[in-house]
Amino acid sequence: LSTILDEVIKFDASKGGIFSVPVPKDEFPEYYEQIKTPMDYGTMKRKLENGEYRSAQSMQKDFVLVMSNCLQFNSPDSDIVQEARQQALKRPDILREAAMKHNLFLAEDGSVLEVTDDADGAAKKEGKSKEKRKRR
Repeated sequence: LSTILDEVIKFDASKGGIFSVPVPKDEFPEYYEQIKTPMDYGTMKRKLENGEYRSAQSMQKDFVLVMSNCLQFNSPDSDIVQEARQQALKRPDILREAAMKHNLFLAEDGSVLEVTDDADGAAKKEGKSKEKRKRR
């Protein structure tokens, strides 16, 4: 998941990085009055590093939150909403490219599989299954 999020952050950085940092409270105090659950890619990175995401689906919920917060706070025809829409449309391509680049497979259940070329051709699951194996 880290690889995938890094690719999204890199793409956002190429567009100015506006979704990679929290909305500045000193510049937009009203944002925090309207938006009850702020989210940005940098916060998502910290959550990932702290082990708060158990699947790609849980991370996807925060991607949606970033965009829905943007749409809720900003005018529908604003530049930032247009950028949010473009990034939301581009994200599946970014995720697919990151997965292929790093030999990952995103399963429908939200788990991430690392595709390996070992003798038995097995795939190693990252996430919940990996934690279960560690406990055994």
